[in-house]
Amino acid sequence: MDAIVDRLRHTGQPSQSDFAADLEPIKPYCSWTAGYWDFGPGVQRRWDEIQNTSKDIHLLANFLLVHYRRLVWDRVHPKQEVAH
Repeated sequence: MDAIVDRLRHTGQPSQSDFAADLEPIKPYCSWTAGYWDFGPGVQRRWDEIQNTSKDIHLLANFLLVHYRRLVWDRVHPKQEVAH
C-alpha cells in the first residue's frame, strides 16, 4: 500500500479504485486463500504456511514489491498529464 501511495502521491489522495487498479496486475501472483506462493527456484510455500514472523513478512513484502514495481510502477496513471 505504501508503494501505491508513493507512486500516486502527485495525484492527490489515491481513491479505492486507484488501489484496485494498481493491485489487479499482481493478483495472479498472489495465493491468499488457496494454492502456493512461488517465491523463486526451490522456494514454494502453501498459502496457509505463511506466518506472522519477521522472515515471512520480509519474504512476502519483497515478493509483492518486486512484482508491483515490474508490472505497475512505471505505468502512467490516468490523472497524470503526459508531456508531448
